[in-house]
Order: sequence, then structure tokens, then C-alpha cells
Amino acid sequence: MFGPVATVRIDAQQTVVVHATGAFGTNTGGANSLKLDLCYRVGATGPVSRFNGGQAFLDGLSVGGFTRLPFSLSTAEELPPETYQIGMCGVAVNANWNHNDWIRLTVQVFR
Repeated sequence: MFGPVATVRIDAQQTVVVHATGAFGTNTGGANSLKLDLCYRVGATGPVSRFNGGQAFLDGLSVGGFTRLPFSLSTAEELPPETYQIGMCGVAVNANWNHNDWIRLTVQVFR
């Protein structure tokens, strides 16, 4: 995970709703093959898992040269009772993703 993470306690029969937007880009001739998702882990050290089995991800993102754009993801899922860290995660296969700025994260828990 990268950017801010939210630590939340989820009790039985609660749903977590997550929205994240991040600005990603390049200060070179272009960048491609960026994959973004929303992830969680139990506590601060557990393995990272993707929400909804990874069905909400953005894949194959690209930008032209000297460009930075916002990319957004949202999801909702009922997770087992536990304390979680939640945030945006991803993989940049192309090293040209070097002009990244901010990530805004909202996490809400509903019964």
C-alpha cells in the first residue's frame, strides 16, 4: 500500500465503504502499465489483500509525456470483525511513473 492508510475497527455485520483518488504521472515522455486497487490488511503487519477479490482495480493506466492525472477507485465490502489498515495499493511496471503527488482516502463503516 502507498499513500495514507486508515485504521478502522469493523464489527459483525458492518460494511466498509472506501474511496481513494490519487494523482499519478510522469515528467518524462510518457508512462504506461500502472495498476491501482484498494487494499486492506489485518493490523499493521498482516498480508495485503484486495477488496472484492480484486474485481474493482484499474489496470493498464497510461499518461502522455509530462502529464499528471487523478485516478479514482471506490468499493464496498463486508469484512470479518477485526481491526484493519485500508488504503490504495498498486504496481507500476513502468519506471516512468515518477511525477506522483497526492492521494485522498475516505473510509466509512456502516451497520
